[in-house]
Amino acid sequence: MNKVKQDRNTYRVNIPEEGVSALFEIRKVDDVDVAISARIANLSAGGVGLVMEEDLKPGAIIFGSLEIENHRPIELSATVKDVRKQFTLKGKEITLRACQFLGVSVTIDQRLSSLVNDLQRSLYARFKK
Repeated sequence: MNKVKQDRNTYRVNIPEEGVSALFEIRKVDDVDVAISARIANLSAGGVGLVMEEDLKPGAIIFGSLEIENHRPIELSATVKDVRKQFTLKGKEITLRACQFLGVSVTIDQRLSSLVNDLQRSLYARFKK
């Protein structure tokens, strides 16, 4: 059974701007073929925060794959829920597109949860000092 996952119910990992290759390769926006590489700023089993040049508005439906170093790609659909300005830890202003995954199967949900946990462990080990 497919379901819509809500981000507020799942753990999120923030992904630093440097040191980790984490992209959402978008191939469709509202059923129109595109080629957009968006940097993943944060990830949970329920959704993803994306940083990109392209102007995607709330309500847009995107399809593509999560491409995160040392992990198999995961193909997903998502809807843009919110667009907001925020600052990175280095003080750089970015526009974040908060997206909620759509039609997440139990198998994909498990892969996403595992990926988030793996990223958290990896980032902690890599950046703790």
